[in-house]
Amino acid sequence: MILFLSFDGVLHTTGNRQPIFTKLGLLEQWLRQHPDVDIVISSKWRHHMGMTELQQLFSQDIQPRIVGVTPTVRQQANDDYWRLTEIFDWLQHCSRDQEWLVLDDGVFPERFNRLVKCNPLLGLTEQNLDSLTHIKRRLLMQPSNQDFMPQARYAAA
Repeated sequence: MILFLSFDGVLHTTGNRQPIFTKLGLLEQWLRQHPDVDIVISSKWRHHMGMTELQQLFSQDIQPRIVGVTPTVRQQANDDYWRLTEIFDWLQHCSRDQEWLVLDDGVFPERFNRLVKCNPLLGLTEQNLDSLTHIKRRLLMQPSNQDFMPQARYAAA
């Protein structure tokens, strides 16, 4: 299973002069209990850091489970769900056959049932992790390969 992960508002709260990655230990504890979950970074941090640098933000036992980053798509004026478009692009080109979920604080469709949305003022909480476990269990019990996959739109190189 793939977990698409944002950093800001999830692994730490948003705002100026806030300590960073204060919630990373909480996520890593959950990941150790769910060894079948790999991570694809969907955070904007991927624009400024290479794959190795991103992996090194995590504990050594978790680093090999950071398996990729979402592509950057050219943001359309009417695309409120640009992060989801990036996720669909990654799925279309890298892993259509795996179940997946999203841990983010951003804007997603109202009825999107693969999202655990964090409050950016709190970051990741135990309640978010309970929701993640519930969604994961549901997806594994009733896999759905019928999700909407929009046309891939990569940013111009």
